[in-house]
Amino acid sequence: MQRRRNKSKSKCQNMHAKRRAMERFGINLNIEQLVKEIQQQQLTFLERQSNIKTLWYKELEGIKVVVVYDSMRKQIATVMPYRYYLERGGEDVAKENNKENNSNRSQPTQSNRMDASYKELWLEGC
Repeated sequence: MQRRRNKSKSKCQNMHAKRRAMERFGINLNIEQLVKEIQQQQLTFLERQSNIKTLWYKELEGIKVVVVYDSMRKQIATVMPYRYYLERGGEDVAKENNKENNSNRSQPTQSNRMDASYKELWLEGC
């Protein structure tokens, strides 16, 4: 009978996160890259769940994802759909990011303003 070797908690978390990413999103997760992005604070911080776990927002291949990071082991604990975070009562960070992106867009052009004013005049005449 072959003896079973014990796996460390960080290895188990690593395997779990990769398995969940494939199961939930069909994505091969690059753990090392995600950890580096979290440590350099390139992801959007959502909340601290405990003294060890923090939640981060990331779009992976166009899919909104919450990454649970274990700061003690410096590992990704798991990934879950962003909607789970929202259903749990979290703030919609993606909406805030879209507002910022929209506010950076240029002001309406002269022709757009004229179209709007003609529309207003036309509605007043009806």
